[in-house]
Amino acid sequence: MAAVMNDIDRAAGRGGLCVVLGFKNLKAIVARGNKEVPLPDKNAYLKTVKEKVEKLKNDPVGGQGLPLYGTAVLVNIINEHGIHPNKNFQDGYLDPDTIDKVSGETLTKDYLTRKTNCASCPIGCGREVKLDDGRIVGGP
Repeated sequence: MAAVMNDIDRAAGRGGLCVVLGFKNLKAIVARGNKEVPLPDKNAYLKTVKEKVEKLKNDPVGGQGLPLYGTAVLVNIINEHGIHPNKNFQDGYLDPDTIDKVSGETLTKDYLTRKTNCASCPIGCGREVKLDDGRIVGGP
């Protein structure tokens, strides 16, 4: 398992790219700067960004489900399709009562203290949650 981590508690780990980076023993990429990135056509770029953000906002998952319940909104959907990895990927389904304990709906209702998002992200699927011991942490 591998993920690209940013900001302390944000992870990007889908699609397999992170496993490839880990296999290559890549430990970190650090980028810092304050200069503007030159664009060949800034107006065309801004127009495209606006179109894509609107498309995301109008999408039932990207525009409504992810901002409201975080990425765990997908837990029940994935489980219903039999592809929720459990028992080290030996099984793809958990009974509804068990899976509901980690669903976005339950996590939002029982643990969410506030929503967060990565810089400039129009979705904002990040979560800040209160654990049973009282600590407030980033996640799921």
